[in-house]
Amino acid sequence: NVSNPDLELQVTGSHDWSGKGAGKAKLEGKVVRANPVSIFRYVPIVAGRDTRAWLKDSLLPSKPYSATFTLAGDLDRFPFREPNSGRFLVNARAPAA
Repeated sequence: NVSNPDLELQVTGSHDWSGKGAGKAKLEGKVVRANPVSIFRYVPIVAGRDTRAWLKDSLLPSKPYSATFTLAGDLDRFPFREPNSGRFLVNARAPAA
């Protein structure tokens, strides 16, 4: 479990590291609580400046929301632009969205 003032996560799975690169992940998790206006801070830089700016400007203050997520694949290939290179899926439930 991971928790701070912005979010609380519950994660299960594995991370294999061979000593090189970022390793391979096979994780399933639940976002128990997240502050929408802080989400942009947790988006990886590789997602791009435009994506992070859009999230910062578009997610409005509201009640914390919850979500489930899957992260599976070689993390050096994230954000998995090539077919079958990995999977990153977030299913969010936001009140009054």
